[in-house]
Amino acid sequence: MALKVGGTTRNAQRSAYQAGSWAPDAIVVLGCPLGPGGNPAGASQRRVQQAIEVYRQGVAPWVVASGGRCWHGVAEAQGYRQALVLAKVPSAQVIMELESLTTAHNARAVARVFRSRGFQHAALVTCDWHMPRALRLFDAAGIVCTPMPAASPRVSCTARVWRSLRERVSLLL
Repeated sequence: MALKVGGTTRNAQRSAYQAGSWAPDAIVVLGCPLGPGGNPAGASQRRVQQAIEVYRQGVAPWVVASGGRCWHGVAEAQGYRQALVLAKVPSAQVIMELESLTTAHNARAVARVFRSRGFQHAALVTCDWHMPRALRLFDAAGIVCTPMPAASPRVSCTARVWRSLRERVSLLL
């Protein structure tokens, strides 16, 4: 059974996008720990850089910086916004979502932002290993997503197993 969203079914939305007739309304970049001074570093820097590249490619006119968890006194979305603006993404095109503390919260809070603006489709930016869970949660929140993963550096087999287990347990919880 297809989920009804905004007068169309989710399957119809996916078909329209896959046929090339539906572009993303916004790029959504998911929160991640910030480095010293509240600046993106490591995974958060890779996510912001990917969002900047996707924006420069003209994928969508808006960027939603999602994440309310504070690191070094700065919320993830605020650190992302600062980095986006420094990279010449117009500040008027950056929307901050400051409520979420987890990926599930990201999906629900972004869904509220999308509904308030009439958006339905996101270009979703997060780490490549985190993308499967994020896509499932955003789908459950009613947002059709095109994955735009930020590539992660190679890690050991142990680290890959740990990430996989963490993602599976997080999805169950």
